[in-house]
Amino acid sequence: MTGNTPLLVGFSGKRALHGREAALEAALADICARIEAAFPRSPLTLACGLAEGADSVAAELALRRPRWTVLALLPMAEADYAATFSDAPARARLRELLAAPRVSRRVLAPLAPPRTGPDAHFEQLALFLACRCPILLAALPAGERAMRAGGTARVVRHRLTATPDALARTVLDASTELAGCPGPPAALWRIDLGAEGPALPHAIVMPRGEPPPGLSACFPMAAEVDSRNGRAMPTHHRPGNDPG
Repeated sequence: MTGNTPLLVGFSGKRALHGREAALEAALADICARIEAAFPRSPLTLACGLAEGADSVAAELALRRPRWTVLALLPMAEADYAATFSDAPARARLRELLAAPRVSRRVLAPLAPPRTGPDAHFEQLALFLACRCPILLAALPAGERAMRAGGTARVVRHRLTATPDALARTVLDASTELAGCPGPPAALWRIDLGAEGPALPHAIVMPRGEPPPGLSACFPMAAEVDSRNGRAMPTHHRPGNDPG
């Protein structure tokens, strides 16, 4: 698939997992397998902030799957970002992931004054994930309110409503990264971290109504990327045309 356009799969999740790491990994493995099957012509890139907690679990899982790479979207310079982590082991895990062979990084551009504080830069990352990723995954308790700037519930709000509130509007106005955002409301794949029991339920959530059948219908931008990649492939390399 060299030369094909990577299909960007955004991810946002809670930092505090309260012992649900293995359950989250199992849910993500199921979702990744479904994405791989639905979009077979595309290299896959997990885009996330590499925050401690759910982001790190998702990135490590993606790196164990052959078709995936990771794009670390840093909301600020690495040293400043690492300072927001809870302890030295979490900062070391960030450095290890950033140094992994199939991880690339992009530091989002600073916001114009006066929106220069950390919260505003986390909000810029939330808006970027919601607007720029053809597929978006979010791991949080169902029904969590979108209160904290840049938090996963904010990512979900921006994705499903595409209606900026006052904070989002000031960040959009101060950002060079978010031209054309917000786009139209779009679907996301939500993992319910608040569920009881050994497994975490996950489902596609639409801006309105029930999800249509098939991932291509739920994520049409992803289907278009995969279709373009299919047209760019030599016929004998297309899925389903392998000899034997």
